[in-house]
Amino acid sequence: MLTALFFHQAVIAAQKNIDLGWFAAGFTLFAITSVLGAFGSGPLIDKYGARKLFPYHLLPLMMAVVVLAMTETAQVIPVYMALAGFTTGTATTLRTAIIPELVPMSEIGSVRSSLTAIMVLASSAGPPIYGWLFAAHVNLPTILIATVIGMAIATALSWLAERPGFYVPPHFGQRRAA
Repeated sequence: MLTALFFHQAVIAAQKNIDLGWFAAGFTLFAITSVLGAFGSGPLIDKYGARKLFPYHLLPLMMAVVVLAMTETAQVIPVYMALAGFTTGTATTLRTAIIPELVPMSEIGSVRSSLTAIMVLASSAGPPIYGWLFAAHVNLPTILIATVIGMAIATALSWLAERPGFYVPPHFGQRRAA
């Protein structure tokens, strides 16, 4: 979703009547908050675990997209970019830490490569999907709210996955033969 939003920032800027320079300047904040999110999430992952934190990592991006959807002023772009950067940095650290919590050590390489391929495919699918929506004259707030709804569903499902008994990774609970 974020790739699609970045790819179509010129369309977003034009529809909101915001100078594209605001987006360009916002990438500095995106980079800074991405680093802060990456460094800040590490100690939290060490303390609470990646599985516990994962359901919450999209919340800043959800807020960013809501702010972008509901506001027509250029001053929202730094807030949007900063929150998006924080989510990106946190997600990068979480992705690395969550796999060993969910997958047997003997399968980490296969799972990482599969997840990377899925992430690249999803990232490349976003721009044409949003492009088709823009070409079909779906208005920007509708697209952005649909984006938030998609993230909210993913957040709810990942939160549910952490409820007792909902999901137990296959390597947990296995007993060693004596």
